[in-house]
Amino acid sequence: VLNYGSSGIGNSQHMAAELFANYAGVKMIHVPYKGGAPALIDLVGGQIDLMFETIPTAMPYAKSGKLRALGITTATRSQAYAELPTIREAGLPGYEYRGWIGLLAPAGTPPDIIARLNSEAVRAVNQGGLAAQFRDMAFDVVAGTPEQFGQFIKEEIALHQKIVKASGIRAE
Repeated sequence: VLNYGSSGIGNSQHMAAELFANYAGVKMIHVPYKGGAPALIDLVGGQIDLMFETIPTAMPYAKSGKLRALGITTATRSQAYAELPTIREAGLPGYEYRGWIGLLAPAGTPPDIIARLNSEAVRAVNQGGLAAQFRDMAFDVVAGTPEQFGQFIKEEIALHQKIVKASGIRAE
């Protein structure tokens, strides 16, 4: 049995690990921390066996030899770290987990305001090298429509419902 750390119950690290355990058919024990830094410190120190961590946070430790990067959770390799295989390529067919950050507005925001926010955000990302800076940090930039993002969120909710149900995660 492996012990894995995360920065708390129900976050993306926790969900990625539970999805991995489900796909791989392995038993892992979740050790929730009050933040990613304490979990990462315990991983480097050997108190936990593994962790699903963001590339920008984990790779400095991997490059220094303090950690070993085994794979990334997305379906395709990172442009910033193309040498790092996906978990699928490493031997777990079908596995994919995407952490994401998005721009949201309160429910009921008028459509013209949503359209303006979207167009300004897309413009900001695409000018001045911001998208390239994100890619250098291993973030894939997707600048779509509000409708596309809404559909993506619905798919993410369905995926997370399945992970919670399969793993028995409970709010604490």
